[in-house]
Amino acid sequence: MKMCHTRTPRAVAAGLSVALLLTACGGADDATEPTDDTNEPTEAETEEPDAEEPDAEEPDDETGGAWDAGAPPEWEEILAAAAEEGEVVVAGPAFLDDAMTAAFEADTGLTLSYLGGNTRELNSRLDQEAQAGNVTIDVSMGGGTQLNTLLPEGLLEPIRPQLILPAAADGDNWRLGDQKYLDNDDQYMLQTTEWIHGWVAVNPDSLGDIEVTTWDDLLQPELVGRIAAYDPRTGGQGQSAAAYLAEVKGMDYIVELFDGQEVTYTQDGGQLMEWIARGTYDVALGGIAPDVERYRREGLPIEVRHMEDGPGALTGGFSVLKQPVGAPHPNAAQVFLNWWASGRGLDVYAEVLMEPSLRVDSQAEVPDYVTPQEGVDYIDQYTEDWYTTVRPQVTEELAAALGR
Repeated sequence: MKMCHTRTPRAVAAGLSVALLLTACGGADDATEPTDDTNEPTEAETEEPDAEEPDAEEPDDETGGAWDAGAPPEWEEILAAAAEEGEVVVAGPAFLDDAMTAAFEADTGLTLSYLGGNTRELNSRLDQEAQAGNVTIDVSMGGGTQLNTLLPEGLLEPIRPQLILPAAADGDNWRLGDQKYLDNDDQYMLQTTEWIHGWVAVNPDSLGDIEVTTWDDLLQPELVGRIAAYDPRTGGQGQSAAAYLAEVKGMDYIVELFDGQEVTYTQDGGQLMEWIARGTYDVALGGIAPDVERYRREGLPIEVRHMEDGPGALTGGFSVLKQPVGAPHPNAAQVFLNWWASGRGLDVYAEVLMEPSLRVDSQAEVPDYVTPQEGVDYIDQYTEDWYTTVRPQVTEELAAALGR
């Protein structure tokens, strides 16, 4: 079953000043977990980045400037109630902590308590708290796990009606003509970036004259033992890439590629790209942009290629926002949701994670190779139907073919 959608790109200009915390995106700390959020990149060890943290942008006025322009009368009441609540608690990838906290507090004057860490563990915590009726998290970033847990149990608050700022609610501000939600009700799980995965990274120097322009080219005898991959047997970016290949090429191809070509596995995204950059291996599967760009900035030879017989799939990474029923600071949560969806918070996320925003006015700089291209049909792996129907079947078949 394939769900294909045509996407139109949006050029992005330099703008928002945030730290590119790429040195924190190099290794995996949770890839041994099974199959939670297989489309999310597995976040890194949370070392301090080498880059200095920039000063947060000053808001244009007391309430944060253009991001809340045209706010309805009740907005001031929501802000006042949020201030009384004292904080908003947001859970998400560890490497967003400083940049996100500084930007939100500068724009709103409210306190953001950011729970950064392993998103699988945070997902599990969110589910357990919501099911027990003892919630400590207001907003969670992640993938589509809650399509199979909290959503069927009625334990997610609708987000769409809470987006009352024109910048957040107006469909003209979104690349698809409206906000995108993973759930079929278009209410509960707001996806805010969309990018291409399912490409290969190569070292053109070590690859030499070997042609790699199609997925079938990876089966050449010359590439036996020369391919590395983020481990497809575990959840995360490796399994996501393998699931895409299984859809477009079939399970026989998966076995012929990963087993027949003696592909080497790693559960460290930084190591995967270092292997390519240094010529230890010629081709990498399951890479993500922050790891690629980390070595490109050092001047090392890495090329990203989209294969002619399979251009890649669409994913939203960690960019899906969810609010559990019983969130302890509902007004502060609503402020955060509007701030994020207006583009202010989203641009912080998009630039650090190098994911194209779904807003038309994004100022985040991202590589061209992750930006959906006009007129190309991609499999959209960030829909309720894919997550609840296709994903479980493909995951089971991958486990049977490659082991666990």
